[in-house]
Amino acid sequence: MIARAAMKGFTLLEAVVALAIFSMVAMALMSWMNASTETAMRLDRRAALDAAKQNVIEYMQSVNPAARPTGEEDFGSYVIEWKASRTTDEIDQHNFPTGSGLYVVALFRVDIKAKSSTDPDWFRLSMKMIGYRRVREAFNPLAEK
Repeated sequence: MIARAAMKGFTLLEAVVALAIFSMVAMALMSWMNASTETAMRLDRRAALDAAKQNVIEYMQSVNPAARPTGEEDFGSYVIEWKASRTTDEIDQHNFPTGSGLYVVALFRVDIKAKSSTDPDWFRLSMKMIGYRRVREAFNPLAEK
């Protein structure tokens, strides 16, 4: 009979225990990697949404809601639609700062809807904007007649 101390190698029980420990560590590691990937994807989607909102706000600063109360603009990966409604009466810029002003102004509420190729209602924004409309021609008393 061979002495137990002289035996080399693993027993079947030791191999099964080692495999079970390795499997538990691997499952925990895979779970952590999955959670990290989901978090990274969620952060990427949020960053894209924030960038799109910033682009829309920047673009809308160039729109005069009195002249273009409704519209649509294509930004490549998404499209925006807007509708403006006047929330105040028009104010004539008479005597501002001196004499007659050339414009009337009003405050508008602008509702914006963004659509992407994957989501027809990606996000909505609402802004308050000043709209203006020219009502008079400039008068120059020094101009030749």
